[in-house]
Amino acid sequence: MAGTRKKAAEKEPTIEESFAKLEEMVRQMEREDISLEESFGLYEEGMRLLKSVNTRIGEVEEKIRLIDENGQVTGELGSSPEGKATLE
Repeated sequence: MAGTRKKAAEKEPTIEESFAKLEEMVRQMEREDISLEESFGLYEEGMRLLKSVNTRIGEVEEKIRLIDENGQVTGELGSSPEGKATLE
């Protein structure tokens, strides 16, 4: 099962690729000849992709907060200053 997870992670698109996919989905939804079913399917897929992108952006932001101006890691990934777990 670990091999399956690794393959899925390797195939995961970059944040930039995900944004390009979202833009293409919006263009498709703006077409006049798209059916309601197709539009709804694209909307659902887009929302899943957007959630994934937001999670990954949050992880990057957390990593950035942990690096000081000298490039040194100043904290531990997974905890915030308030003591709340943010990433695992």
